[in-house]
Amino acid sequence: MNYTNFILNYLKQSPKFISIFLVPGFEPVVREESGELRKILDVKLTAKDTKEILITLRNTAAIPRVPTVKEVFSFGMPDIGRIRVSYFLQRGSYVVNIIKTPFVVPEAADIVVSLEKFLDFYRKVSETKYGIFLIIGNRWLSNSMFAYSILKLINKNHKKIICTLENPISFLLRHGNSIVIQRDLSVDVESTVEAIKDMYFLDPDIIYYGSSILSENLPELEYLDMHRLNIISFPFSSYDVFEEKLEKSTSPYFVEIFNKHLIDVINVKQVYFDNEEKIDFEIIPNKSYR
Repeated sequence: MNYTNFILNYLKQSPKFISIFLVPGFEPVVREESGELRKILDVKLTAKDTKEILITLRNTAAIPRVPTVKEVFSFGMPDIGRIRVSYFLQRGSYVVNIIKTPFVVPEAADIVVSLEKFLDFYRKVSETKYGIFLIIGNRWLSNSMFAYSILKLINKNHKKIICTLENPISFLLRHGNSIVIQRDLSVDVESTVEAIKDMYFLDPDIIYYGSSILSENLPELEYLDMHRLNIISFPFSSYDVFEEKLEKSTSPYFVEIFNKHLIDVINVKQVYFDNEEKIDFEIIPNKSYR
């Protein structure tokens, strides 16, 4: 049985970012914001099921050729959002990950504990011409929601060129008063270095660089222009962990340059406030690390 329509209907139910895993011999599961896996269908998928879903999604994305050993592709659906599909072969069967990126960025008032504190920080970022704001925290999606809430306000209130480089794109940001260019590092380009170099043809005012993966992309930070405003996000638990990784994967000279241009470290965390999950954050000025 082809369960593609069930999967697409499930993606319609929520405006939030959704990540679904399809593995032969297991029920379809969604990864919750807490990181836990939850079944969305009480049926164990067969190898035929996952292949049929994959082929249907590829046809929807206008990719008619036969699936390869591994691939990443994406497409948009007006009533759902942007859908990114990645898959690979495992002992002759396809394992599939489907990520839905919503079209609407959450409003800060709906997700942060203190809107006043958030707006104070937004004003600081929007008035900064160059340097680095480093966003860290255990949960990548919370970090992205926080970053995009900042970018959404800048996009609304300022005339800038905003470029985002992500793996994967977490939200879609439409043009406002600013021009917005978004690139998915695993779909749109062959390498992160290529994406960064291409970006400077646009002479951007703001660069948002984010990854959901701890171990990737730190060497590529050396290609960022520190004389622009850089907002960088990684799911590290602390700055000490980030700095250790940075020192191992880049040159001592770059570490010195990075710290010189680092303005604030923003430690984002998920908390329960009024019986709802909200985002809180701590701002740690760079002088704490000098």
